[in-house]
Amino acid sequence: MRLTLILIATVLSYTASFSQNLSELRWILGSWEMIEGPATTTEFWEMQDDSTFVGNGITKQGDTVLFEEGLHIEIRNGTMSYVAILPDKTAHFKLTKLDEHSATFEDPENDFPSKILYDLEGEKMNITLFGSDNGEEQNIKMSLSRK
Repeated sequence: MRLTLILIATVLSYTASFSQNLSELRWILGSWEMIEGPATTTEFWEMQDDSTFVGNGITKQGDTVLFEEGLHIEIRNGTMSYVAILPDKTAHFKLTKLDEHSATFEDPENDFPSKILYDLEGEKMNITLFGSDNGEEQNIKMSLSRK
């Protein structure tokens, strides 16, 4: 009986520590920017409601848009997902790790990226994309500053 109670307490403790709650990601909200040579990458996040953050990412060179995507982090049916909305497809990445200053989202079916890591380092938000591009394993790291 005592062992059963210890096991139940351990499971409940683990479940509570990995509860999928957007409040643990509030640090992502706001405007972020990275200037690299002539290109500027920005990412903006705001809270839509208690189960959805909406955002957008854009890379521009002067007035020319090089890349743009709509972004959502949402909780649906108890599962947190990162959704990237591109002109030609929408990709869904499931939350696989969450702690005080980082979140990892994965979709093994997506070539690149198949894993997205956001982590907060002071006033910088690092975004690392992992995956296979044309059969080669790659990762891209961006470091954006709070605006």
